Parts: sequence; structure tokens; C-alpha cells
Amino acid sequence: MGMRSAKFLIGILLLFTGCECEQDSLEDFDGIGGISFEIDGSRPDSIFRKRLVRFQDNPDSGNLLFQISYDGAVDGESVFIGLDIAPINQDEFQGKTFELTEFDTERWTTAEGSLRRKSTRFTTTDIHRGEVTISFFDSVEGIVSGTFWFDAEDFEGNMVQVRDGFFDVTYNTGNSSSEMLNK
Repeated sequence: MGMRSAKFLIGILLLFTGCECEQDSLEDFDGIGGISFEIDGSRPDSIFRKRLVRFQDNPDSGNLLFQISYDGAVDGESVFIGLDIAPINQDEFQGKTFELTEFDTERWTTAEGSLRRKSTRFTTTDIHRGEVTISFFDSVEGIVSGTFWFDAEDFEGNMVQVRDGFFDVTYNTGNSSSEMLNK
């Protein structure tokens, strides 16, 4: 066996034995994992695109809103995904699962998943739902990590499935909202 073949075999062994796709412990969450998901079977062109992560106060209701979004491309097509969750309690955020349904913009209650492809907007509804689970939250270091999935519908009844969603991102801890991050 030549040196070239040995290097190839070592590479294949490392690929199949040393690569784990899931994070095993809370120590693995460092805020640099980005945002990843699958839309109807296709993955984003890059997990490091424009994203927004923020906590925002609603002065009318006193509720705290958590928002995370991705603005990039899937199969060369412009895509925006947004997750809005309210009300939230930061002290009880980690480990919590939120059901994504229709979002009440006046009261800032429940949670919504949305997707925009080109100019078409798809959203979760009372019938077409999803979930977001907050796996890790560190308000001191400004790290939030979790998983998500949802089914969404446009105004004409067309459906889209978002699956295998994962985020491991940072946010600005200096105020209630973060800056747009470009990575």
C-alpha cells in the first residue's frame, strides 16, 4: 500500500469514526455553530450568513420576545427563516420547548415560525405547527443554542417543511437586542 492510499484510508477512518453531528454536552455550545436547517430536503448554502438574535421588550404588555433569524440562500434561492417566541422568562429559558403556532402580534404571545422564499411568506398556523427547544442558554456570555422544526403554509395553501433546525449563536448582552451578525 502506497503512502497516498494510507493517507486516504486514514482520512476515511477519521471521517466515519471521529465525526459526530450532535453536540453531547453543554460544554460543546460555544455560540459559533451558526444556524442550520433543511427546507423540503435541501440545506442552506452556508450556515454562516446574516442572522439576527435578540431579546426585545414589549413596552405595552411587558412581555419579553426572543427572535432568531437566518437570511441567506438554499439551492441558490433567497431564503429568510424567522423564529419568534413570547413571552419568555430568561431564568427558565434553558431546557424549555416552545410550540410554534400563529403569533399574536398585538399581545406578543405564543410563538411562530416563518419562512420567506423570494416574495412568498410561509408561517406556522394553529393547524401547521412546529417546535423550538432551547438546549443551552448563557445570559452572561450571550450564547443561545437549540433545535427547531416546523410546517408552514402560505396564503394560497402551499406547504413547506423545515426540519433538522439547529442554532448555536451569540447575542449582544449589553442591551435588550443584538446586532446583525454577518458571518
